[in-house]
Amino acid sequence: MATLDTPVTVDLVAELLQPWPLRATLASLWAPNAERMAEATAAKVRCVANSSQLNRLMEDGKDKPDG
Repeated sequence: MATLDTPVTVDLVAELLQPWPLRATLASLWAPNAERMAEATAAKVRCVANSSQLNRLMEDGKDKPDG
């Protein structure tokens, strides 16, 4: 068992913690999260725009955008 400890713990960790594999691993983990964050931000922007439009309509005494 001791003969496997060195390749697994030392060599593998040393390989994974090199800059390029670590960057690749982190990038693969962050990419889906970045996409979800961009979608959520776009949804928030649309919500704020709709809310602002609704507030203007209410201030003008209207209950519908076209009337």
